[in-house]
Amino acid sequence: KSLLAYADQKVIDREAAKLQKITDGTLQSKEALLEDLALIRTRDYAISRGEREDGILSLAVPIFDKSKRAAYSLSIAAPSTRLNEDAVKDLVPRMQEMSMHISQQLFFI
Repeated sequence: KSLLAYADQKVIDREAAKLQKITDGTLQSKEALLEDLALIRTRDYAISRGEREDGILSLAVPIFDKSKRAAYSLSIAAPSTRLNEDAVKDLVPRMQEMSMHISQQLFFI
């Protein structure tokens, strides 16, 4: 989702058309997906709480290229018992810092 949030609307529409329930946490409507993507753009990270697999929490941050396009994504996933809200608050700024460093190294930003 961290890449999809910055994609062209055509790509977002295509992916939204593929939504299907995988777990009880899976986003199942285009409206829910669009809301989540807007939130991702606002805070510059994505979080998934059991959307693909029950009990798994994942975080992802975009890695931007010179033209400010989300070219890559840095992510981590772990059992939600280990990756709790305190860990999320601690990890997100570190991941965002790493993302900026990777962008600088790859794209000489």
